[in-house]
Amino acid sequence: MRVNKRIVSLVVAGTLLGGSVAETNCYAAVKSSRKEEVVYANLAENGDTKGAYVVNIFKDKEIVDYGDYESITNMNTSDILDYKDGEITGSNSAERLYCEGILRQTELPWKIHISYTLDGKEYSADEIAGKSGKLVIHLSIRKNENVKADFFEHYAVQATFKLDTALCKNIEAEGATVANAGAKKQLTYTVLPGKGKEIEIKSDVTEFEMDAVTINGVRMQIGLDKEMVNTDSLTNEVSKIQDAVNTLDEGANNLNEGAGNLYKGLQTLSEGSEGIGNGLNRLSQNSDVLTSGSKKFNNGLNKVNNSLTGGFKKIKKTVSSFDNKLKKAGVKNAEEFAAKQREAAQSITITNTQKKLYQAYTTGGQQGVLKELKNLVEKQDKEAVGLYNQMQAGDSSALVNYVSNAGKLIGIQNMLKADAAYIEGSSKLINSMTESVGQVKEAVNTLTDNYNKIDSGIKKYTGGVKNIENGYEKFSSGVSSILTGANNLYKGTSSLTKGTGKFAKESGGMKDKVNDQIDDMIDQYSDKDYKPVSFVSEKNTNVDSVQFVLQIPKIEKEEKEISKKETEKEKNLWQKFTALFGF
Repeated sequence: MRVNKRIVSLVVAGTLLGGSVAETNCYAAVKSSRKEEVVYANLAENGDTKGAYVVNIFKDKEIVDYGDYESITNMNTSDILDYKDGEITGSNSAERLYCEGILRQTELPWKIHISYTLDGKEYSADEIAGKSGKLVIHLSIRKNENVKADFFEHYAVQATFKLDTALCKNIEAEGATVANAGAKKQLTYTVLPGKGKEIEIKSDVTEFEMDAVTINGVRMQIGLDKEMVNTDSLTNEVSKIQDAVNTLDEGANNLNEGAGNLYKGLQTLSEGSEGIGNGLNRLSQNSDVLTSGSKKFNNGLNKVNNSLTGGFKKIKKTVSSFDNKLKKAGVKNAEEFAAKQREAAQSITITNTQKKLYQAYTTGGQQGVLKELKNLVEKQDKEAVGLYNQMQAGDSSALVNYVSNAGKLIGIQNMLKADAAYIEGSSKLINSMTESVGQVKEAVNTLTDNYNKIDSGIKKYTGGVKNIENGYEKFSSGVSSILTGANNLYKGTSSLTKGTGKFAKESGGMKDKVNDQIDDMIDQYSDKDYKPVSFVSEKNTNVDSVQFVLQIPKIEKEEKEISKKETEKEKNLWQKFTALFGF
């Protein structure tokens, strides 16, 4: 069996790609043979396609394949392949048969263009070789509308530059992954599926030369499944939130019940206040009925005292119930509880990168996250670059975990802030009500003192009545104010219970919703439903994988002419292999 030199080049190319092509089991009943496709294309100095060929790797013993080729070549066996009217047929005696086909059509899924500017003036690749100055390289990768969209939408593109650090100084390559390759800087750019990219590299160059630019296109798959994502910590926190919401709803209902009792007691107090007013009116108008009015006033005052005492007890009971619930939770009072909630919220550290990526997820899903990650990486955001490098290094769950954790932290922080604001507001309202009740009680005491003056003698009647009237005005104003406040409190707590009840109901299925969203994200990133299609012909329906290997020629200065024999003699084995591949 003869060994074709193209096979060696193919093995070298596969090694450079890092074995990124995954085989899939596809045994559908089709007429075409099962195979893999590797598309090689030589690009012109400006990125235009000069020509392309495909290496078809067949696995079946009987071969039937389709494609529009100028010619085909069996690369590794002596089996005879027949090509006629766009159809390849033949038998395969090896485990795999490599068949090269020179394509008639050279349209690729991506439109690629590269240009060079030196000191503000544009040069061709031939013209720029050997020159010195401030260089700008611009590489454009866009969608080719003339080619089926499958490859652009599902394949990632990786473009690699190698710059000699002896010739290139002060290299600026925003968005690139930079590595040292001997004396050269290797700049690698990754373009996500469905995206184009404008790449710009700046450098101060001396007698500029550059290795060939390699551009690889491979299907992007992140091998995620639910078992790889540990959601226990997240769901445990969600359960804690649900418990806290239920406790909050219970407390709100208790507060609402207490506010209702307070309002009813104050209504009774207001009714007693009206009796006092009527008694004072008669006392002022008719001194002949002083005794009768005094008695009614005394009755009314007693009724007020009784109502006020009962209402104040109900307030104390409600406040005591609320304080007891706080103590059971390990908190001295509402102010300390609110402060702890606020401190807890402030202690949660959320970076701008977490906020931006989680916001991108909530508004744009997978595409939004990838777009924002790309933007942050291009801006050299350290946290985003680190996350991106994790993914490149094979940590397929890094992005999902990162966004999930960011969402958890943001949600918990917002919940703690809302709790603190609500608790602080309720405490202030209760304190205000207690103060108002105290003012009313002070007014009643004033009335009592003044009543004793009336009882001491008729001579003090006029002054006593005036003092009583003044005291009554304060008392009446206080009753009206506190009754209005109690009514507003009752309405507010009623609305609060509706809100907390709805919140508790909706948060009841929070854990399931979190798991559902994680499942959705995994499905989006895995791309598991996509089936590879043939680049060569739609008739080839049994394709395991397709990959693209593209190359833009290197830039080098003209050297003195060396005879062809001398050149061949100087080449080592590796150089001959790479020459076959076109490097």
